[in-house]
Parts: sequence; C-alpha cells; structure tokens
Amino acid sequence: ICFEMVKVATKGQQQIADENDATLKQYGMATVLFGGLYLALAMTVFNMEGYGWWGWTISIIIQVGALLVMKSVSQSKRDAKGHCTDAGLDLNDTSAIGEPCKDMIILASISQVLGLITNYGYLALLAAPSYGIYKALAGYIIPWATASAPQEEEKDEREEKKARKMERRMKRMQ
Repeated sequence: ICFEMVKVATKGQQQIADENDATLKQYGMATVLFGGLYLALAMTVFNMEGYGWWGWTISIIIQVGALLVMKSVSQSKRDAKGHCTDAGLDLNDTSAIGEPCKDMIILASISQVLGLITNYGYLALLAAPSYGIYKALAGYIIPWATASAPQEEEKDEREEKKARKMERRMKRMQ
C-alpha cells in the first residue's frame, strides 16, 4: 500500500490580512445593519419600552465588544515598504478566537430580530454562556477529572518491559 503525503495549503501573511479585513468589514456591517434596523423599527413601528431597550443595549455591547476583540487580535504589522510581515491571528481559522467572536455577533443579531417580536427574544443571549460552560466541561474539566495518573501508566509500562525481558531470559535458558 502506498500512501501519498498531501500538503496542506497554507496562506500567506498578505492573504490572511486581506481576509481579516474583509471579515471585520462584513461583521461590522452586520452590527450596524441589525442595530440600526432595530433602532429604526423600534422608534417608528413598534412601541418599545424599558426591557426592549435594555436588551438592545446589551446586544450592541456584545457585538461591539466582539468586533473590538477581533480587531485587536488581527492587527497586521507592516514593514517600511508596506509589505505585511505579520497578519495577526487568522479570524477565519475554526480553532482560533475569531470563530466564537463571529458566533457572538450572529447570536446578538438574531436576538435583536427576536427582540422586535417579543422582549423574551433577548433570552437567546443566554445561549452563549451555556455553550461556554458546555465547552469548558467537555473540553477541559471532564477530561482532566477522569484522566488516570501518569505515574500508574509509567509503572504499567515498566512492569510490561520487565515481564517481556524475563520471558526472553526464560526462553534462552530452555
């Protein structure tokens, strides 16, 4: 059987910087669009009261906070000629901090739309801490709590080695 090594395509620093800028622009526009849509409809069509405004304010704070985090981790550094030397973190990497930030912006936008229908729509914002608790439990706490002690594994390996060595000696003596 012949296995062929597949090279994973890598992105250059300039491409990462360009994609980060496009991502920031896209999610910034979504924040302005949904925030402005809510504001316009709440002032003209719907008669929003206290809890609706509180929910909208909290969702805007979440969106702006996520955008600021995304902007700070994706700042690119350029040399004297203007070439990108460091693009910062890739916001489109699924394992990086950009994904949870994008999810928060989407969740806050959805809660604003639901908030137009009913003030209970802002309860959708509680999905974020719930998901965070789930990820912490599933990814860190439970594996840490259920992991066996490393000393026991080392002892088991040593005992197996000794047993194999003893078997070889016994075979030689026969």
